[in-house]
Amino acid sequence: WPGHVLDLARPGTLDGTTYTPLADVEVHSTVHVMGVVMDKPVVHLPRARAHGGMTDAMVRLAIQPPKPWDGGASLLVMNLFARHLDRLPTHVVRGDALLVRQLQIQAYQGKAHGVGPAFQPYAWAACHAPHHCTASPGTELGAEERAALNAHLDAQGQASGVDLSQLSAEARAVVEKAQADAEAARKEAADAKATANSEREARLTRQ
Repeated sequence: WPGHVLDLARPGTLDGTTYTPLADVEVHSTVHVMGVVMDKPVVHLPRARAHGGMTDAMVRLAIQPPKPWDGGASLLVMNLFARHLDRLPTHVVRGDALLVRQLQIQAYQGKAHGVGPAFQPYAWAACHAPHHCTASPGTELGAEERAALNAHLDAQGQASGVDLSQLSAEARAVVEKAQADAEAARKEAADAKATANSEREARLTRQ
């Protein structure tokens, strides 16, 4: 893949798709972006509207380039919507690599904010490890995109990787707790998805 994609100096093309560096994202544009997830996403389940129908499911998350690439200066918060929760990346955790295609950039409180509306086509893909990637329904990852996501994982790992054997017992406990929290976040997201699916099936049965 093009080296200039990795240093984020200017836009670069991966498998025919041009990705915009997070530092260059502008309001009132539609972009393809890639970055590292900064924290566990905030998930909103669909709920009944007062006058009938259901709201969309939503996940709010933030991404930034791996710190070795820009020192953590760039950050993009986004809200992704879908009719059903299982179409959203609710399972991602801090440190995962994420790409989003066709993300709308709007202004929110004076800053650029990403939006993926349920009624407009956009796509996402996330990698937790080099051979552990997931994507929105119907989305395919090209070889260059997959390699770039892996490069994000590698760069972030070099910045935050820890050799547990070199830590004190107290520090090791802190790291292990963080790892356990990440796994618990994954389980919580899976439980939320299962609950949403059960509720949807119950509604369909009542209909």
